[in-house]
Amino acid sequence: MTTSNALDPAQLARLQNLVDSGVLREDQREAVVAALEAGYREDRAPLVRRVLPEVAGYVGGALVVAGATLLLGLAWEDLSRDARALILAVTSLVLIIAAVGFAGGVRALPSNGGSARQRLGAVLFAAASVTIAFAAGSFASSEQAMWAGLAGLVVAVCAYVAMPALVTLSAGAVMSVVAVAGTLGELNVAEEFLAVGLVVLGIGWLVLAARSILAPAWAGFLVGVAIAVIGSQLGLGADSEAWAYSLAAVVAVACFVLFAATRSPILVIGGVLATALAVSEAVWHWTGGAIGGAAAVLIAGTVLLVGSAVGLYRARVDE
Repeated sequence: MTTSNALDPAQLARLQNLVDSGVLREDQREAVVAALEAGYREDRAPLVRRVLPEVAGYVGGALVVAGATLLLGLAWEDLSRDARALILAVTSLVLIIAAVGFAGGVRALPSNGGSARQRLGAVLFAAASVTIAFAAGSFASSEQAMWAGLAGLVVAVCAYVAMPALVTLSAGAVMSVVAVAGTLGELNVAEEFLAVGLVVLGIGWLVLAARSILAPAWAGFLVGVAIAVIGSQLGLGADSEAWAYSLAAVVAVACFVLFAATRSPILVIGGVLATALAVSEAVWHWTGGAIGGAAAVLIAGTVLLVGSAVGLYRARVDE
């Protein structure tokens, strides 16, 4: 009896029984085994033909960025501002050209990110948003943070539009925060207004995800909740508790309103977290940390939980 990598001995024995009983001829059995062997080899081929080249592409992109960084690090003091920006800009251009090439060319855009080549292209395009941000920051003679953030955001948006994927969406999230924080920072605004800017940015992400402009929607919701909740708490660093809990309340309302339209559990988590922050900070601020305020919050929360349970039970009974 022949051996096979695709079939175990028990399966081969069953095939041989079919031959012995006259259901299959010997040549038919061999044809079945050969077909299964071919399928087995095809299933294993991607490990060598696809996965390894994809990994090599990731490593190559990382080496391009690392090489440019190393070159700048070794000769930073000897290079002019324009030379630094030029090296980073050329690096960005190489990454973008490689990204488009891996995705199948300009005519293949926007890609769906389904193949290894398209995934690699998305990673390279996302990396280009970072290097172009550094290039813009190096080239600008003033307001470097603002120009770096805005340039990086433009490239990140282009990357997401051309190659929608989690990695390009993540690049857009990072660059949007850098752009807002850098712009407001260059304007020398107070931390309270920086908090407002980030809350508005986070809610903007939530709206875009709710309207299916960002995909997957859960990633957009996650980014929006993270930016908005963290941004709302910047007021605490400026000793502005009222700003912090007021902005947290705004975030909570936005999350619950959008949850009513989308039913995303991430929005529930964001709304609950923002509500907890807003209430605890407000009570602490209003009562000066008195224990009675904490007890009142605990009682109110218990009443709401009981009311929610009763309401959900009655809704289930009515169905």
